[in-house]
Amino acid sequence: MLRVSQAATWAGRDVDDRWVVGKPGAHVLRAESAQGVIALLPLLDRPVTEVAAELGTGVSSLPCHDLGLERVLGAALHRDSSGHWTTRAIAWIDAGFPFAGCRDALIQAASDRRVPQRARQTAARILTRNPRSST
Repeated sequence: MLRVSQAATWAGRDVDDRWVVGKPGAHVLRAESAQGVIALLPLLDRPVTEVAAELGTGVSSLPCHDLGLERVLGAALHRDSSGHWTTRAIAWIDAGFPFAGCRDALIQAASDRRVPQRARQTAARILTRNPRSST
């Protein structure tokens, strides 16, 4: 099981070996559902290296993990997301999370005034370092 937040939210596999997220014994969602992706957003408050270690993989392999963390980053970088989640997603990318699947959203976040200035500057720096990166 993977701790998602301090509020006793966890992610783990169900009897069908599919990822679910929620409070064990209470409300649980399929991780691949839209609501499940939203429920996984608090993972972004944890260091990406810590989450990778808990999942038994490296940071560079996280987008391929069947938990669907690339969808979580995509939701966090979406233009309708809060500045907090966008900032946290940018921090994960800055720490090494491969962002090829989120590149367009990262470009948008770099110029979105609703995103805190420091996060916008970090996004712009990442894009400058990786002009057409496949990472």
